Amino acid sequence: MLGATTIVAGSMLGVGIFLTPHLVAQSVTSPSLFLLLWALGGVLAIAGAVTYAELGAMMPDAGGDYVYLDRAFGPTLSFAAGVVLFVGVFGGSIASMSAAVSQYQLSLLAGLVGVDLAEPWIELAALGFELTGVELVAILLVLGLTAVNAVGVRLSSHTQTLLTLVPVGVLTVFAIVALATAPHVTAVPATTATGGASSIGSALLSIYFAYAGWNAVAYVGGEVLNPGQTIPRALLLGTGLVTALYLLLCAAWISVLGMGGLAGAFEAGTAAARALLGASAEGGVATIIAIALIGSVNATVLGGARIGYAMGREGALPRTFGMLSEGAKVPARALWAQAVFAIFLVASGTFEELVQLTSVAMFLLGSLTVCALFALRRREPDVDRPYRATLYPVLPCLYLVTALAVVGLEVWGFVAGEAGSGLPLLGIAVFVAVWFVRRLVGGDR
Repeated sequence: MLGATTIVAGSMLGVGIFLTPHLVAQSVTSPSLFLLLWALGGVLAIAGAVTYAELGAMMPDAGGDYVYLDRAFGPTLSFAAGVVLFVGVFGGSIASMSAAVSQYQLSLLAGLVGVDLAEPWIELAALGFELTGVELVAILLVLGLTAVNAVGVRLSSHTQTLLTLVPVGVLTVFAIVALATAPHVTAVPATTATGGASSIGSALLSIYFAYAGWNAVAYVGGEVLNPGQTIPRALLLGTGLVTALYLLLCAAWISVLGMGGLAGAFEAGTAAARALLGASAEGGVATIIAIALIGSVNATVLGGARIGYAMGREGALPRTFGMLSEGAKVPARALWAQAVFAIFLVASGTFEELVQLTSVAMFLLGSLTVCALFALRRREPDVDRPYRATLYPVLPCLYLVTALAVVGLEVWGFVAGEAGSGLPLLGIAVFVAVWFVRRLVGGDR
């Protein structure tokens, strides 16, 4: 139970709570609205968690959404969803978190000992190729955590527990201290928000990215003991705990920095530590944040490979992905394929682009999974369900309506010229394209 809960909490407690608050603060200047949006993000995460809890307890197998969508809607839609999940959502999350922790926390810590990660470390002039220290460290982080997960589930689970419990405890204490002493800190005046019809939608996309991971344990359902009880409890407990911590941290960021200071603080944790405790505290706080982010990357690596494994096992991807290693009994080939995708994304996108790309895709696929819950309730009413979604159908409907509204706002912002790039919609485009091609060549059973 502890291991499953820390997979959820550790996967959620990632880069988002430190690197997305400034994006939200740039869209909304009201502290009340800022906190309300973060609370709404928590409610949506819980609404999604009750959906996945029912489906995960009903179908405790590796693969999460892919398994649920295949049973509800057939192989064409589940294949398209699985491809976007494996390559875009999990690959994008691993890439964005690895790049962020390398660029900020690990760069700061390296700077304390005189090492500059921003400089090119590898250069191939003939090919016009260079790799900075930041990119190299991010790639090594992906490779290292993939190797840990390839050793076996026991080691990765113990690693996850350690990487989750330590930062949760320290960050909780830090937030309480910040709230108790923040009135003595001079806050920076608020700046003007960007405005526009898509501002709230963009803010919610950033927040949703921060909450991503609440469904992590559903992807390893086949490796959870007593899944009918453990999966729902881990999903709801882990999501609830992290939601409470996020609201506490957001209140601390505002109290210490003010909305204007928060909007200009790319990384809220070390900025708040610097303002509250002085420059000497940066190293300690950066270390704790780095541990939390590495734990989040580890949990994402653990869960994402199970999508590739489930698809390989069913023949939707090369069957080699669906093979378990002989000794460790883990999907090692799917793990290393996932690492390759993530490394490619590390070198090809900025943090903001990866957040938007990943968040829209997560909203879309989460909406489809909620639809799967409704479809299976109607089609298979007598199937054993160890857990039934709390407040059904209210919470699942709340998730579905809000997710579709946010995606709609993002589309509207792009059409109206308020969004600077169409990249956030790439996940939708890829999903539709893969679905269409699969429909032409395969068809549903």
